[in-house]
Amino acid sequence: MGDLQTEPGAEKRRFRRVYFAFMVQASDSARTILGRCQRISSSGLYVYAPDPFPEGHPIRLRYALPGQTDLLDVEGKVLRSRREDADTGALGGMLVLLARLMPDSEKSIRDFVLTCILREQEYDGRSLPSEGPDGTSDVIPIRFFGTDMHLDEYVVNISEGGAFVRTLRPRAPGTQVLVDLYLPGASRVTRLNARVAWNRPHDPSAPGLSGMGLEFLGVQPDLADTLRTFVDRFGNESV
Repeated sequence: MGDLQTEPGAEKRRFRRVYFAFMVQASDSARTILGRCQRISSSGLYVYAPDPFPEGHPIRLRYALPGQTDLLDVEGKVLRSRREDADTGALGGMLVLLARLMPDSEKSIRDFVLTCILREQEYDGRSLPSEGPDGTSDVIPIRFFGTDMHLDEYVVNISEGGAFVRTLRPRAPGTQVLVDLYLPGASRVTRLNARVAWNRPHDPSAPGLSGMGLEFLGVQPDLADTLRTFVDRFGNESV
């Protein structure tokens, strides 16, 4: 997968961004692939990759959790696998069961999940109130850590001004959408307006790069402060 540094307008970017979906290197004796993860627990993780390893395959994973610098190097086994499918819009990926975690690695993962998920809330839009404008039926959830199994899109990164959503079916530039923003430690889900600022259509010759850039509209000062604090805490890239 690309590093997404070639986004339209990247050279003019005003805000730092933080990666929601962190980079994972998966390998066996024959090949190495790069994917991104937005779902993880102490027992396993889901890695988005256009051409994942097959089910039952033993692999090795190397990654650093967001906000941390130490690389984790762990063994795993592919429990479920799905190749990217442009016809259905399903992104490729694999569910990897972690094996023989060292105590320090297990603690790092467990602490990360607790920080993101269990701080007085669950990331469940049915139980948390959303507030904000209506007017469109297209609602995109933005989670620092996701728990659902939908494979049609995920959030790669976020800044104070917007987010990049990886999808095989990006909406057209100018499309108005609603965003439900879930940030770790927040007391509620915040709903805000956004528009598709640009998109990158699916290209079979360049898998893993399609998606759309969302521009947040009318962000209230308190939410802007929350986003700024979040990026300061987890982000380390100036873009």
